Amino acid sequence: MSRSRLLAHVVALMLSGSIVVTGCGGSDEHGVAAQRFAEVGADSLTTQNAVPAPTGEVVVVLSGALSRPNVGSSVQFDMATLERLGLHEGVVFEPWEKIDMNFTGVTLERLLDSVGASANATSIHITALDDYQVDVSMTEIRSGSIILATRQDDAPIAVDKGGATRIVFGTGTASGENPDQWIWSVARIEIRE
Repeated sequence: MSRSRLLAHVVALMLSGSIVVTGCGGSDEHGVAAQRFAEVGADSLTTQNAVPAPTGEVVVVLSGALSRPNVGSSVQFDMATLERLGLHEGVVFEPWEKIDMNFTGVTLERLLDSVGASANATSIHITALDDYQVDVSMTEIRSGSIILATRQDDAPIAVDKGGATRIVFGTGTASGENPDQWIWSVARIEIRE
């Protein structure tokens, strides 16, 4: 998508109210509200029951302080089940490519709710396919300003392009200011108390 077409798309989304920036999402050190991603696909998977066991290729595994495992003591997601949690979208500045990019995915908050994350959880520990690791606080996750992206520019993210899933921070999210936190090819997420 050309830069001018992308800008026109962003302006149209902003005018339609699809991109929401709200004070409810927390703020950075300058008092600027963190961008919350706009809902673009309603959830069709309730968070009151265990996530169904995967029937397709597993794209991410959650473990640790959770109460609704689906395989052993963990929760395994295939892409179809992951996206049934409800999709959110936003245009953000990608720090490695150094351009604005459109990402779609599941908020980390919704993802953790779906597995029954402990109310005492303080952070998550994320590991990529290449064993790169980062931690994100529950305070930031609960802001709704971080997604586990499954799509870029409306297309699935190929593994050789940082997929099948990657962490994307809304503008104004403190951890997102550090490019090293933008972990891609996410394989495992451990919920820690």
